[in-house]
Amino acid sequence: MHVTYLSIGHKWLGTRKNWQNRGQRGGKPSLVAYFIDENGKFGCKKITKLKSLIIKGQIYKRKTFQCLDCGFKGVYLIKKDTDVIPCSNCGDDSELS
Repeated sequence: MHVTYLSIGHKWLGTRKNWQNRGQRGGKPSLVAYFIDENGKFGCKKITKLKSLIIKGQIYKRKTFQCLDCGFKGVYLIKKDTDVIPCSNCGDDSELS
C-alpha cells in the first residue's frame, strides 16, 4: 500500500471530545501521522517516536505553481522546493514556477 505522508502531529487518545477533559480517564498525547492512500482517502495512524523521525523525511508539502507561458495555476504535492514540475496545460517544454 503506497501512502503519501502530509504531516505529523499530537493527538489525545482515550479522551472525550471536550478539550477541558483531556487529563481525565488516562488520556495521553501520542504521535499521529496524517496521510493520503492510493485511493485518495485521508487517514491517520498512531506511530512511535522512532518512526516519526523516518516519516519526517518523507513528508510532502502543498505548493501552488503558475506557468509563465500560459498562466495555468495548479496545486501540487512536492518534497523539496527545488523540484521541477512540467506544465500539464502547455506540455513538457515549459516549467511551472
